[in-house]
Amino acid sequence: MLSLVSVLGALAAYMGVQQLTDTEQALAIAQDVPAGEVITEADLTRVEVSSDLPVLTSASQVVGKQARSALPAGTLLNSGLVGGSNVANGNVIVPVPAKVGQFPRGLAPGTQVSLVPSKRDNSGELPTVPAIDATVVGVSPPDTATGVTVVDVAVSEAAGHDVARLGSDNGLTVIIRVGVQ
Repeated sequence: MLSLVSVLGALAAYMGVQQLTDTEQALAIAQDVPAGEVITEADLTRVEVSSDLPVLTSASQVVGKQARSALPAGTLLNSGLVGGSNVANGNVIVPVPAKVGQFPRGLAPGTQVSLVPSKRDNSGELPTVPAIDATVVGVSPPDTATGVTVVDVAVSEAAGHDVARLGSDNGLTVIIRVGVQ
């Protein structure tokens, strides 16, 4: 009887250790990936994790998809962190180059903004285009040579052409719309 108890105890201990040591290769971010960026194979690394974590394990689940938020190096990936950009159908994403003073600090994906024409034409007049409402989907770090930060925004397709034209020569100022959901 004592030997049966010993065998059962040993078996239980073995199974407990197995559960604690069951691991799998999961995907993690190798280098910082900004929100909205398309994830490539070079952005990924593999790490050993407990097999009961809800993580992605195949590069095909991630490569070619967008980061839904900024992903610092070392982040374990799950399905909620990657996918589409959550931009509504009929909208387009347009890059808006802006220098210091043309956008407030603290812009982040999801921020509701208005894009205001702010560069005068050759006759000294401001464009007659009204302010354009937009949603920030990404913000690049400032370019070290030019000081330009690119603010990627989602706007209606119709407004996208105006944003692209006015933004091409730093002709837009970005303002945050407070209290707008």
